[in-house]
Amino acid sequence: MHERAAAAVFCMSAPLPPLGGAPAPPPAAYRGLIGAIACIALFGVAQGMTHPLFAIRLEQGGWSSGMIGLSGAMVALSALTLAPFMPRVIRAVGLAGFLAGGAVLSSLTLLLFPLTESYWVWLLLRYVQGAASTALFVGAETWVVADSAEGSRGRVVGLYATILSLGFAAGPMILTGVGFEGATPFVACAALSLLCLAPLATAWGAAPASHPDDVATIAPLRFFRTDPTVMGAVMLFGAVEFGVMALLPVWGVKTGLDRDAATFLISVLVLGNVALQIPLGALADRWNRRWMMIGCGLTCVLAAAALPLLAQTQWPLWAALFVWGGLVAGLYTIALVELGARYRGATLVSANAAVVSAYGVGALIGPLT
Repeated sequence: MHERAAAAVFCMSAPLPPLGGAPAPPPAAYRGLIGAIACIALFGVAQGMTHPLFAIRLEQGGWSSGMIGLSGAMVALSALTLAPFMPRVIRAVGLAGFLAGGAVLSSLTLLLFPLTESYWVWLLLRYVQGAASTALFVGAETWVVADSAEGSRGRVVGLYATILSLGFAAGPMILTGVGFEGATPFVACAALSLLCLAPLATAWGAAPASHPDDVATIAPLRFFRTDPTVMGAVMLFGAVEFGVMALLPVWGVKTGLDRDAATFLISVLVLGNVALQIPLGALADRWNRRWMMIGCGLTCVLAAAALPLLAQTQWPLWAALFVWGGLVAGLYTIALVELGARYRGATLVSANAAVVSAYGVGALIGPLT
């Protein structure tokens, strides 16, 4: 939703068949996991470039932080409004085809941004690009969860999050080399999105299959009552991810950093994500996940409160962002592991739909606060 994402889910309102059925043979399952994770890693690089790119370009155009935040919120709005239509597309084209369509749509949309400087056209394009992002994250995360073995789900989800975060961390670094001006950064992002098709092609036949005779019937909103800690953790993750990714470079510039140094703050945040997801995932396979989410959430709030006090420092600011990035992403990792441990089949699909809803609420609030 991750923008990352969206959760591993096909639908927020319409019933959806669960993926999987009979377990895939180990070689096919591994091939599918590798293909799905490689696909989203490449897309993560492109997404890691777009967050600071849009923020800096809009800031250069004289737009306020609120208007820049609104631009980031369009991605979350797209996920919330278009998710109900995704199951029909998946049933028609299959999971691998669904991912391929998202990659192509993302590439084409990114190529349209340099054709206009209109803020309002950019809002529309960000909505469309958000649809492509949602498709890729929904598809890839569903694939990973469906093919993960019981007892190692935390480690698999942690590995997925780590590799995705490496892509996010590389994005801003590549952007500083490519530059912010002209069409070049948009073309580079579009090319990376299109490269997602390569790993998909190698794993096409290993995608989990859908079964239309088994549908999810539990209302997703029920999980806000039965799993408030999970939903709250995901909302906090969505708010921080969208809000920080959209506005952190602008905040850095306003505190006196140059553009490249402000952009590097995102890389520090994401590197914390990279370092902590596998350990947190492994702990989530064994520890009380509810208390882990509470602990991560409280620490994230304290780190956020400390940032203004650290604005004129370097290493302390980087350390706070590192911890913040790792633990806030850990909220999402632990939440997925918890839902996977509690629910199966059609019920898990509905639970994932509730995660999309919670993530979308947080993602809409984050850039606007």
